[in-house]
Amino acid sequence: MKRATHLTLLVVLFVVVWPVQGQTPTTSAVYVNRGITRSNKHDYDGAIADYTKAIEIDPRNASAYENRGDARDGKDDLDGAMADYTKAIEVNPQFALAYYSRGVARNAKGDHDGAISDYTKAIELNPQFAYAYCFRGMSRYAKGDHDGAIADSTQAIGIDPRYALAYYVRGAARHGKGDDDGAIADYTKAIEVDFKFAPAYALRGLPLLFNWEDQ
Repeated sequence: MKRATHLTLLVVLFVVVWPVQGQTPTTSAVYVNRGITRSNKHDYDGAIADYTKAIEIDPRNASAYENRGDARDGKDDLDGAMADYTKAIEVNPQFALAYYSRGVARNAKGDHDGAISDYTKAIELNPQFAYAYCFRGMSRYAKGDHDGAIADSTQAIGIDPRYALAYYVRGAARHGKGDDDGAIADYTKAIEVDFKFAPAYALRGLPLLFNWEDQ
């Protein structure tokens, strides 16, 4: 789930001249752009090679570090991904996406407090960052903070009403508080927004089943 979501967040750079097919790129930005294309095709090794070349050309290219972190995450190299996200932040301390990305990696390693800290910084830098709110809500849910999860996912929905994952997270938190009706409503909305969102179907069935058994 994280990887699919994260690919939608790949950094879009300024438009640059793309080399003729078979021609070797010559600028850092072009290597990054080709790396993004390779990442989108799940060619993570090829993407990493391109991002690394971009960094060799321009060691201050924060986007190259961030995107290489994404590719390393695609290969389940969380430590390598976190190192790249941290380097991107060192190069550009205002890079909200890098904080978010490092937060996702920290969450995957079970460091929910570290993840929350990174998501919070991303939100400070970009208050309209719906993904950061939603994922902070997921980390808060993992810590048993259902109210915090509801608040964050609600904020994410306010920014992006078509964000299925945010409804799913809020539904799970509401179920955790015993609000089955609210949970069902959120899972249903997640399905309406994205009918292929299988987890929402599964969790929506749980409170429905329990309600039926109680009758």
